[in-house]
Amino acid sequence: MPSDCRTRDPYSFSNFEEFRYLDLSLSDKWSDLEQSLTINYEECIEDAINEFYPDLNDDSDSRWYAIDIDLEEQTKFIYDFTGKYFIEWLNQIDFNNTNKKLNLDNSSLYLTFNYTSTLEKLYNISPNNIYHIHGSLDSVENMLDWVIPSFKTIEDAEVAEQPQVDEINNDICREQIQFGSISNDAQKIKLELQKRFSYYDFFSVSIEPAIEHIIGFCDAASKNIKKNYKTLRDFISGKNINEVIIMGHSIMGVDFPYYSDVIIPVLKDCCWKFYCFSDDDRKNTFKFIQRFSLNNFCIKEW
Repeated sequence: MPSDCRTRDPYSFSNFEEFRYLDLSLSDKWSDLEQSLTINYEECIEDAINEFYPDLNDDSDSRWYAIDIDLEEQTKFIYDFTGKYFIEWLNQIDFNNTNKKLNLDNSSLYLTFNYTSTLEKLYNISPNNIYHIHGSLDSVENMLDWVIPSFKTIEDAEVAEQPQVDEINNDICREQIQFGSISNDAQKIKLELQKRFSYYDFFSVSIEPAIEHIIGFCDAASKNIKKNYKTLRDFISGKNINEVIIMGHSIMGVDFPYYSDVIIPVLKDCCWKFYCFSDDDRKNTFKFIQRFSLNNFCIKEW
């Protein structure tokens, strides 16, 4: 994320970097960035329990809440990190002095995994022909324009509304923009942790509340791709599509289920054209072709 966001709230970013239950050693691919938000929830809560489990020799009331407090402090950075700061990062993209590098047909349909309005602003593609499958930055900005009140002075806005605006921004961001790891399945993880620790003597008072912070982290740093299946199917079905062109997408990565569960069943018989940028792209393309036994395809260098 940009350095000015880091400077604006160094607390959130330092906590992200110091939170040792994420794997930040992955590559710089976008899909790996999202997967790096996969929380090692077992180790996270085990460490907290081992360090802060209630000591019966301690007469203070705080002993019951130490696990809860510890996990709240460790995980709360994620709400701003995947909320307003993520949106600020996307807003850093400058379309000025940008040149078109592709010859795109205005009448075609476009499935994009990009949050920005590159297709609309740079290539003049109609929004009706575009499906932002993981959300659009424009949709967030439009909603913020609608819900944030106006004030006569900046001081009035800061004093009266800033806490509310911060909260609304994060909620809207997570509602409209899908960003995070597909492995952070909150419901599955919650059931697993409850089953694992429910026999502890102080589960209900000390551990169960702490689990909620793990679940809150998962909710704020996850992407449930299955909930997009219906809208994707509606977007590509019955449209007389005869050619599928793949450009700049990791087809064998975290978004692979979109192809296996929706796109291939609808469009397998089309002509498939793959644009490859690297050796990895070519290897994955051949794997994809073999996996689905595609007969009508071509591969081009990009």
